[in-house]
Amino acid sequence: MPRSKKKNTASVTPTAEPVVAQPPTQTPQVNATPVAAVTPQPTPTPAVVATKAPPAASTTLTTPLQTAAATPAATEAQATPVQPSDQTAAKKKRKNKKPKKPATEPQPESVSPAVSTTTTVSSTTPSVPSSVSTSTPISYATASLDTVTNACGRVLPKFIPGYGKVTPFMGAHALTTPTATTSPTFQPNGMLTPKHVVIPGQSKMIATLREALVACGLRNGMTLSFHHHLREGDAVVLQCMTAVEQLGVKDITIAPTALFNVHAPLADMVKRGTIKGIIGSLNGAIGMLASEGGIPTPAVLRSHGGRVRAIMQGDLRIDIAVIAAPCADEYGNANGVLGKSACGPLAYSNIDARCASRVIVVTDYLMEYPCIPISIPSTLVDFVVKVDSIGDPKKIVSGTTRIADTDEALESSRLAALCAYRAGYVKNGFGLQAGAGGSSLTSVKFLSEIMQANKIVAGWANGGTTAILVDMLRKGLVKKLSTCQAFDIPAVESLRDDPKVHCEIDIDQYANPLNRGAVVNLLDVVVLGATEVDVNFNCNVNTHADGYLLHGIGGHQDTAAGSKLTIITCPVARGINPIVVDNVVSITTPGECIHVIVTDEGIAINPQRKDLLEKLAPYADELKLKTIQELRDIGYRKAGRVALPPKTTDRIIGVIEWRDGTVLDVVREPLHRPKDLRCDCTVKVEKQDLGTSIYGVKVQSYDRNAFVSEAEAVELATRILSHFSPHFSNPRQSVTVTIGDCSSLPWVMAARIEHAVKCTFPEVLQAPPFLLPLDPNVPDQSTIAINPDHLRRSQLYIPGRDPYMMSKAGSSGEDGAIFDLEDAVAPPLKAASRILVRNALRALDFRNAERLVRINQGAEGLQDISVILPYCHVDGLVIPKVDIRREIEILESHICQVCKWESSRVALFPLIETAVGIENINDILRPPHHILGICMGLEDYTADCGMIKSPSNEESSYAIRRLANAAHAARVPPLDTVFGDFGNIDGLKTSITLAKSLGYVGKRCVHPKQITICNSCFAPTEQELTRAKDIVRAFNKAGASGVVALGAKMIDRPVVLRAQKTIATAIKLGILKENWE
Repeated sequence: MPRSKKKNTASVTPTAEPVVAQPPTQTPQVNATPVAAVTPQPTPTPAVVATKAPPAASTTLTTPLQTAAATPAATEAQATPVQPSDQTAAKKKRKNKKPKKPATEPQPESVSPAVSTTTTVSSTTPSVPSSVSTSTPISYATASLDTVTNACGRVLPKFIPGYGKVTPFMGAHALTTPTATTSPTFQPNGMLTPKHVVIPGQSKMIATLREALVACGLRNGMTLSFHHHLREGDAVVLQCMTAVEQLGVKDITIAPTALFNVHAPLADMVKRGTIKGIIGSLNGAIGMLASEGGIPTPAVLRSHGGRVRAIMQGDLRIDIAVIAAPCADEYGNANGVLGKSACGPLAYSNIDARCASRVIVVTDYLMEYPCIPISIPSTLVDFVVKVDSIGDPKKIVSGTTRIADTDEALESSRLAALCAYRAGYVKNGFGLQAGAGGSSLTSVKFLSEIMQANKIVAGWANGGTTAILVDMLRKGLVKKLSTCQAFDIPAVESLRDDPKVHCEIDIDQYANPLNRGAVVNLLDVVVLGATEVDVNFNCNVNTHADGYLLHGIGGHQDTAAGSKLTIITCPVARGINPIVVDNVVSITTPGECIHVIVTDEGIAINPQRKDLLEKLAPYADELKLKTIQELRDIGYRKAGRVALPPKTTDRIIGVIEWRDGTVLDVVREPLHRPKDLRCDCTVKVEKQDLGTSIYGVKVQSYDRNAFVSEAEAVELATRILSHFSPHFSNPRQSVTVTIGDCSSLPWVMAARIEHAVKCTFPEVLQAPPFLLPLDPNVPDQSTIAINPDHLRRSQLYIPGRDPYMMSKAGSSGEDGAIFDLEDAVAPPLKAASRILVRNALRALDFRNAERLVRINQGAEGLQDISVILPYCHVDGLVIPKVDIRREIEILESHICQVCKWESSRVALFPLIETAVGIENINDILRPPHHILGICMGLEDYTADCGMIKSPSNEESSYAIRRLANAAHAARVPPLDTVFGDFGNIDGLKTSITLAKSLGYVGKRCVHPKQITICNSCFAPTEQELTRAKDIVRAFNKAGASGVVALGAKMIDRPVVLRAQKTIATAIKLGILKENWE
């Protein structure tokens, strides 16, 4: 929403008529008088430096907002009943003391999207530093000549088109320290304008959202607010904005507390002019739209508490608040704990209900008056609309909340809990905050174990509440809970059923930095996550390493600023991206609020917290204490590259405010890259007959921290051309290679260049392939051997066309990683994907996972084998649609032929996907063979049989049972089919329980989050292990007699064998030692 240059000090009633039809006659007309802002007078602090950028570095952008600002006279149809606020005016009276000049940062030039490099310079393969020194700090080009440096050292323009004048960040508590003369006086917007008065006998009920918007006086240019308590299940935002669009209203600014992927259709409304700007957290698809320059005005990103402050100070003025309420009565009282769409608290919407000019409650469950409990009182509500559904209950809250599922995350969570305890903050009566992120949740779980062991009881905990906190409450580890958001069903039920010890609080009470005392100020410990952290302890939760704006702030700033101990948990690297870096891409929370950074490699303590350094020094080995620079260096080595700022244009697409309204950072539009290109590159090879052989290579890199430099890309392309040129039908021709690189790894770029050369020169298809050297951590082909003892609880399908996902093979703890060349690769991409898979198998360390490839059917499958197997270590092949034994024999014969083996050394994993295959299963599994696992493909099987596949797979029960029986008869482990709904953890567990009962020993996975569940569910339970140990002990005790008794029961030999298998599995998993007896 644009900022007006003049502060509104009085109400002004617009004379323009609405562009929509008049409301129903029984509905009173609304008073559309705007709201005056009340300006607080906080105390300024130093650390702000004004600078002047060189004129040549500036690029002026003209946006629709600038045009509107330059043309103050608007048509009647475009007039708004509430004028936008002026943040600059609201802060005009803040007098800055003369600041001390901080160290400023050098400014790299901004990057034009059209830049490319043409060169033939040779270079060596990029190396990974063993120790990396601090690099040049990040800084940004600006769209204005006048700049100012804030207290975090970020250089900001003094004025941002579409936002207004910038007040730079001065320090975490610089403008929130109350004094006798500067304590702000708040008056909610709605208090300044007469509310819609309801007279006796008048109904607030309106039939449709469209009519309710008309009744509220909807006009062009208004601001509408929404709230994210329904999360990915929300349907109200789209229902409302569809109604707005149907009414022909344009230039709406929406002020949601957060947007998610479910709101992706809003992107088209932005393009059509219905939506002009977004003030709120952007996630997923809408964040991507902003990153690609699709939103005319910069998104304004505020924390939960910062949003409340902005509304109460008049920086954010809301014309119409639309509140999705799972339960309401006809008079407008509403709550979120009752009804089919129950979500828990309605905390985010409370401030909007208090301060918006008009308020609409939308519900799908209308109960008799009064609606008890009351979260939103009827005194704040103008109209009530009953709809069929406000959202999908399954996506509003889940049955369970996911905890950390990787070794790295588990280790960092354990260290975080231990750090809080050793620091002395975990003691009787302490206050705790826990979010719903995997690491935060897992940290609290570890913390609860420490509390239980040491008989510590927390006084209270605040949430984002989850089942873990509810469990702690019921176990007596926490005395009371306060909740402003519920993430799962147990949290909603507890809020509803335990009112004496579990209460709802609104966001003003929770996190407003300028009230008389927010809940966050009482926190002793908070555990948070981050996208990046840097050596100055600054945190980024908004942007990714590539500069894309894909996340909101939430309560990150608020809890970090309030808590006595703020812990950030994160890995030192995620795949190819370093996480502990020299400078974060965007600052969300300043380092002065972050006290400890906990990673899987150790803990770093902020040097400003000398008390913590002294307190934790005796536990240095236990906590793996390191400096933040040491963690950075480890992360750089793990990722294989240092972190550099992304390439951006000058245009500002987002403004990150600190909770007091000052500006921490800006987000600039990242350099546009080919869509869906991650860790990959585009390659085009062109030839021209010029009578001489000339090689030209053009490289455009979309990232500063590319794995392959432009010079190295030129050298690689030249080597590949030289390798294949002897096979060109016309060696005397000019060849040009054009590469567009998005952080591709060398093996990816080599594969893409090789394929492009083969497409341009078909005569080289039979030439020997171009092979990069085998990675030293990767086994070679000579080590291939059949291994029937390898665990196969989980086998993860990875698309053989996606280098980014392929680069993570083995990193999620799967027992087997399957590069899929069949269903995951479209026919036009199969040839390129074969080369990609071959190069990946030569370059990637799969850790402890089996190296598997799912080949195609028939001749395509034979071609897969020919391209890949002679050059790589492959443990096994997944063979689709096996109907008869002869297919297996043909494959094994071809393997021996291309690999020059007398007998195949590669394990086979047939997929049975037809009725014919099921009926021939016994013959397929007849010895001799190298089959180490067999699985059903139910999608193809049900299609083959004309069945309709159901979630329970009941229609396929005959085939599932027949395959399991035949597999055990042939002593081949049966593997369960995939469970496609990877978000449904409860459904996955149910599926595994059924599979185990039928004798299946593992499961195929389609998403990494399924792996931990499969590994744990297919491992022996504590009860199974105890019984197995008792049986084996009894068997060993019986000795030669052969009569085994356990208690009063006789134990048959098959039961003993099953127990022995359970013991053997537990030993493999490290649950039991070999000498367990």
